[in-house]
Amino acid sequence: GRRVQELTAELRAGGQLICRASALRVQPVPEDLPPGAVGDTGSSMPGPQEGKAVRFALDDPKRASFASSAMEMRWLDDPWASGPGRVWMRLRHPLLPGEPLSALARLAATADFGNGVSAELSFEQYLFINADLSIHLHREPRGEWIGLDARTLLAHGGTGLAESVLHDLEGPVGRAFQTLVVQAR
Repeated sequence: GRRVQELTAELRAGGQLICRASALRVQPVPEDLPPGAVGDTGSSMPGPQEGKAVRFALDDPKRASFASSAMEMRWLDDPWASGPGRVWMRLRHPLLPGEPLSALARLAATADFGNGVSAELSFEQYLFINADLSIHLHREPRGEWIGLDARTLLAHGGTGLAESVLHDLEGPVGRAFQTLVVQAR
């Protein structure tokens, strides 16, 4: 339609489907909404300057990974503690050589860390597979730093849900949800 457009993409390697993505692109409306119509989006997190620079808490320092090599992290909470956690992240370099990073790419890369930031069980004893990632925004993010205020809810039967409030330096921008499959190692 003219106001909402559905986008889909697939990534394949060797003929195998590796990733499927879908998005709704909504045409921006230039008019402001009437006074009182815009709700409170929640409180802002302390900025990255308040956080502690820590490589991804679960990384083996001898092994390269996306978490440790591509992401700079500033933790507001103890990265080794179980339960809800808050962290600021930014990509250290472009994902593809010669391609500038968009604010949405920065946000999507960060949103995928919600279950790791807020794990309720030990990573040494359990696997947390995020079967999907859904990102819902009420405004476009701005700037390099994206904050996660994440929590994980687990249920009997090996399922769970990680929910993250996504922030930029101006405040909340949306939420991310990950459906989890939880299994003993």
